[in-house]
Amino acid sequence: MVVMDRHRPVVLRPARRQDAAAISRCVLRAYQHFVPRMGRPPAPMTDDYNQVVLRNTVWVADDGLGIQGVVELEETDFGLLTKNMAVDPDFQKQGLGRRLLKQAEQLARDAGHDMLYIYISEAMVENLVFYLDHGYEECERRLEQGVYRRIYLRKALL
Repeated sequence: MVVMDRHRPVVLRPARRQDAAAISRCVLRAYQHFVPRMGRPPAPMTDDYNQVVLRNTVWVADDGLGIQGVVELEETDFGLLTKNMAVDPDFQKQGLGRRLLKQAEQLARDAGHDMLYIYISEAMVENLVFYLDHGYEECERRLEQGVYRRIYLRKALL
């Protein structure tokens, strides 16, 4: 059972190794409704978050009772990529996604990047609208690993 108190302050903080299981649960809950649309689990649902927390920059939204959201950044050949951003469905529509996205953008600026990239599945149309509404522009569509139809977006960081 999820304990919810919409009045508890949510803190954004760097993920710790012991957060891996909670991050995984958050991601599974956030992406589960896309499985029927895509015909397979989205890639973030299959990641090992014990390794992700060690390898990439990961921040979580935490109210002290649990993790409601996560953002994962990865350095790539073309720049800093928001590889995953997820908010538990019980905590959506409260501005957590916007806060996590702003945190990712600030981390990118702090690391000296002037551009931040993100990709989403073509099946995630509501996510595309969210990113376009937050200043991202589509820059490429790719078929990756033979099964993932992805839309890459970018935002110039001022």
